[in-house]
Amino acid sequence: MEKIEKIRKHIDELDLKIATLLDERENAVIKLGEEKKKSGLEITDEEREKEILKRLGKKSQREVFKKIIEISKNIQRGTFD
Repeated sequence: MEKIEKIRKHIDELDLKIATLLDERENAVIKLGEEKKKSGLEITDEEREKEILKRLGKKSQREVFKKIIEISKNIQRGTFD
């Protein structure tokens, strides 16, 4: 059990790092949305989404990023609370 607890502690530390990075990404997404609105651009950029997903090697990563992209677009639209 000690080994399991050690691994879980490591996962908890990784989760905190991921959460911090997601906060930074959200702030950047908000700025991006503001710039898109000023420029009259659409929130959705399918080519950009494909680029992001193409860089990721693992299917699990692509699935996570699909959700991140979906939430990011809702944040830019102002429809995510």
